[in-house]
Amino acid sequence: MVQELDPELTIDWEFSWTDETVKGRGRPAASEGVLTLRVGDDVLWSVDDGDWPWIELLEWLTSSWTWIRVEDGLPADLPADVANVGALRYELKRAVRYEPDGVRTQSEMALWDFIETHDLSRALAGANTRPVLIWRQGLLGHLLTEQTHYVTHWRRILSTVESIGDAIAHRLLRAPDDQRSRAARMNWQMRDAVSSGTLLATARGQDATIDALTFPTIWRDSDIGEIEYSPILAAARMTSRLPATVAGRVLRLINALPGRETSIPAVSDAVIAAANLDRSAPPYAQAYEYAKVFRVTLGLDENSPFLPEQWLDHMGVLVQDERLGEKTIDAVAAWGPQNGPAIIINRDGWFSSSPNGRNTSLAHEICHLLIDRQDALPAAEVMGGRVDVAVEQRARAFAAEVMLPRAVAGASLRQAADESGAVRAVRSLSNRFGVSHEIVARQAYNSQVALKPTVFERLRQMVSDPSRFNP
Repeated sequence: MVQELDPELTIDWEFSWTDETVKGRGRPAASEGVLTLRVGDDVLWSVDDGDWPWIELLEWLTSSWTWIRVEDGLPADLPADVANVGALRYELKRAVRYEPDGVRTQSEMALWDFIETHDLSRALAGANTRPVLIWRQGLLGHLLTEQTHYVTHWRRILSTVESIGDAIAHRLLRAPDDQRSRAARMNWQMRDAVSSGTLLATARGQDATIDALTFPTIWRDSDIGEIEYSPILAAARMTSRLPATVAGRVLRLINALPGRETSIPAVSDAVIAAANLDRSAPPYAQAYEYAKVFRVTLGLDENSPFLPEQWLDHMGVLVQDERLGEKTIDAVAAWGPQNGPAIIINRDGWFSSSPNGRNTSLAHEICHLLIDRQDALPAAEVMGGRVDVAVEQRARAFAAEVMLPRAVAGASLRQAADESGAVRAVRSLSNRFGVSHEIVARQAYNSQVALKPTVFERLRQMVSDPSRFNP
């Protein structure tokens, strides 16, 4: 899981400009000087790095701006909780060690491209400057150095970088006759003048703009420029591995969703406050506590089934069934300023195509609605798409626990004397709580109760990955 959020993280910077002197071509060296950059008590850049023409940083910020703002999360499904820049590179090597050469090369290039547009030190070609890697994860902001990983609100990091760019642009006013300085200032001022097609292409990780025949030209999401809160851009990124035709279908469905009033924020605040968890706890531990608190909030005891669609309807959340013609996507949820909150269930999905799988998919999205809207997933989620691994682990564990508490599954299966008794218990729990046989088996396993060997082996045969179902 990502490190603990520090909402008050201080990021300080200061320019010490060099005295203006006329150089080779007779113009003032307006942007030369030293940038001292501190995060908390750590000095990242300082006078030891020497003078530099900081117009290069302004030009780099301008060219990288769309990528910095639109890209959400690390490339190649790398975990967000890496300790430093070296650990990030190590995680990539570990992730692709068994992959074919082509896949390994593609993942390595994806990380290199990411570093080129997110590491501030890449602006200073030839300088011996330490890396400062920044990226967005929903509303969270990450700042990674050679020693440390900081997590704070993304707006805090973005506004800091923006103010540095503004300071350089203002300094360049001292060189009004220099063509490069004028161009750098003008381009910086126009940095957000980007078309919706370019934003979508960037979100999908493409260099070319999106095919206009596949995607709508008029967006109901009138705040698509509010990048962090756009479900359209979030879903475009999460469906980037799917064919453009499937992604286009998802985006059109989100685009057509009406805005709705909901009382979920109040429930969300109550659940998060009552759970009182920090982000350093393992995803499954967070999930179990959130699910427990949520059931208590609803007045449900352990033996009472939870009916997700009924609760969503009561909360004002639209549930809409569609056929996407794609098995890997089970559900799509959106809760942007103009769209939703709503959950689209894919009736063609591997799990959501069955009634019990549909229940669990809805419970999965409820976790995102309750827990993730304020940070990791502020606008949308595609179940089966590109979403942070830890965030998805938490949602899966929450869905299982809120639908069928581990204690109930464990107590029932502990009473089973043999295989036939195990089958009867699983069927009974599945029918009563509206979950699949696999979830019953996994919840009994996760309860850590002592099961008879024959019962354990029968449960092991019910799960999709028996290798992870060990005594």
